[in-house]
Amino acid sequence: MLKEKLEDLNIPYKVEVVDISKVFLSK
Repeated sequence: MLKEKLEDLNIPYKVEVVDISKVFLSK
């Protein structure tokens, strides 16, 4: 149950990390 919850949260988390990394790379 907890693992499934983490997997559901993992997708938006990866997207946020990519967006943040793009911001840092653009600076």
